[in-house]
Amino acid sequence: MSDELLVLVLQMFKLSDESGMRLGYNSMGADCIANNLHFHLLYADQLNEGALEGPAKSVFPIENATKKLFFKTELKHKNKEEINMYSCAVRFGELTDWPLRTLILSPDLDSAGEGGEPSLEDAQEALSHTAGIVLNYLID
Repeated sequence: MSDELLVLVLQMFKLSDESGMRLGYNSMGADCIANNLHFHLLYADQLNEGALEGPAKSVFPIENATKKLFFKTELKHKNKEEINMYSCAVRFGELTDWPLRTLILSPDLDSAGEGGEPSLEDAQEALSHTAGIVLNYLID
């Protein structure tokens, strides 16, 4: 898993205007039967026609689970004279009242860098970079 691959995967969402599009990643620890890198692309609203009622409903209960924020980082260099890596913070959190300990990484689109609002590309790169670090740490 690399930062570049994660950015590519996140860019798939730009190809669709469907709000029900979901992307899943499968691995050996998640009951995968084949030991290879693969993703699942699907449209949640087509899985169970009529199951979605309003923007807060989902066919995936994990999407509506209660979340708790640990911290957020802006991935900035310590030396203020260096250029910032990204203008978008990344939030670290967990799900509460969920059967498994679950780490959540998400871009903080409300965080503004020195140039104003973070771009979608910046958010994708910041999230991908952070997720890549976490995934590779867990793999090690």
